[in-house]
Amino acid sequence: MKYRSRVLFGTDMGRDVQMYRAWWRLLETGDEFIPGRLWWRYYGLELPPSTLQSIYHENAKRVLMW
Repeated sequence: MKYRSRVLFGTDMGRDVQMYRAWWRLLETGDEFIPGRLWWRYYGLELPPSTLQSIYHENAKRVLMW
């Protein structure tokens, strides 16, 4: 949250719905033991709405409108 103005959401994993669901689960929920791509498990970050707004929209808007 401290550096939320420095992070942009982006992916090169295509536009499959499952990919977006996985990111949503990681960034927006408090789920525990989310299956990862390898053997380890992830924990949902449960980021607050203001941080999500920055990551998903505001930072890209600021960079692209520069």
